[in-house]
Amino acid sequence: MRPTSSRPLGISQGARSEACGNRGRYHAAVPVAVIAEKHQAQQLQSPGGYLRGLVARDRSGRLNLDHSLFALRDRADRLRASQNVSRGCARAPVRRREIERSTNRVVGLSARKQEIG
Repeated sequence: MRPTSSRPLGISQGARSEACGNRGRYHAAVPVAVIAEKHQAQQLQSPGGYLRGLVARDRSGRLNLDHSLFALRDRADRLRASQNVSRGCARAPVRRREIERSTNRVVGLSARKQEIG
């Protein structure tokens, strides 16, 4: 995760470093993407605090980002459907399995990077 990707969200250098240090920068990118969407929807008051909370849950083994990713997908599908209805067209929603594959790729890439060094 690049430092410039988290600054506009109000995530401090310390919170970003903590997230990257926990599992690596590639694995930290997933929660930051979730935070970016929630921040845009004005659902967060403290993005840095939210990230630190996610890191704490990850350390204790209680972090499950699948639900957050599926909720974001559903929100995007609803938004897309409402826009398409006004244009008179429809588009198939993203499937749950596609998101699971994408998440597994990011986590797998992170694990390989950590093994390499």
